Amino acid sequence: MTVRSPSPPDRNSERQEIQAIIRDADFARLVHFASSKGHELAQGQLEASKAQIRRIFGEIKQVEMRWSRDPQGSVDRLRMLKPRLAYAAARPNIGRGVTRLREILTPAVDAVLEAQDEKTRAERFRTFVRFTEALLAYFTAARGGDQGDTGTAPRRQGDRDRRA
Repeated sequence: MTVRSPSPPDRNSERQEIQAIIRDADFARLVHFASSKGHELAQGQLEASKAQIRRIFGEIKQVEMRWSRDPQGSVDRLRMLKPRLAYAAARPNIGRGVTRLREILTPAVDAVLEAQDEKTRAERFRTFVRFTEALLAYFTAARGGDQGDTGTAPRRQGDRDRRA
């Protein structure tokens, strides 16, 4: 059985669904969607590496930690996540999974950034963080947890992956 990518009309409806999840803070829908996409990212030809996903997630957590101190700087850093995702997806020898992750996270970032007032933007950003946490959790579960990791100590935020 081969894994097929959704056709462009499916991508458009997926984009709308992602943005609705972020705009409406619909956590039931968020969990269902993240479960499906987390498993998708961990399977077959779309498989992304855990290091790639954690690197992106780490950047999102950095933005979250500084949001209350510097909302505008955090918005700018979140905006820069889009070109970082594009760069990561365009690198040679990178699996289709990073491209797929970019297709999932870019509309979510857009939904946060389109908010006109700071309060709405902050609420959407919190939903975005929960969305990425759920994606990572389901991705990790689908890959069998941390069984594939060979490191002896747990990684701390800011540590570099020296195995790459």
